[in-house]
This record gives sequence, C-alpha cells and structure tokens, in this order.
Amino acid sequence: MKKEHNWQEEIDLLKSIVEQKTKLEHTIKWGGDVYTHEGRNIIGISGFKNYFGIWFFNGVFINDHKMYLSMLKKKKLMPCSNGE
Repeated sequence: MKKEHNWQEEIDLLKSIVEQKTKLEHTIKWGGDVYTHEGRNIIGISGFKNYFGIWFFNGVFINDHKMYLSMLKKKKLMPCSNGE
C-alpha cells in the first residue's frame, strides 16, 4: 500500500544523499525506506501527511561533538502550519 504525501522530491533527495555518501543497503520496512548495515536498521526516511522525516535507529549512540543534533532538539524545529 503506497502512502499518500506530497514529499516525494524531498524524500528522493534524502535517499540520493544516503546512497551517494554511504554503503548502506536500501530496503522497505513498515512501508518506508530503511537503510541497513549487516542486517541492522540504521536510517529511516518517510513522508507523512504534513511533514517528512529522517531518523536514526539507535541515534543515542551517535557522537555529536559539534552539537548539531542537540541544537536541533533545543530549537524544536518543526514544520510551520502556515507553510513557511
């Protein structure tokens, strides 16, 4: 069953970055794109009704020395409801 959303261009861009910059294997799980390494889920990408997302399975183990992910969490970057 194909999910209905308006994010295909953005999802394709994220997928192309992952595929060009990593050696992860692509698969479909739970109706979304998942990238694996040695059978373990690493990255998930999916579109939803009002937003699209990329997430890291077990992301708690990512070394974030420059605090990029922490800054995003503190700013609570979420899509604007007014389209901005």
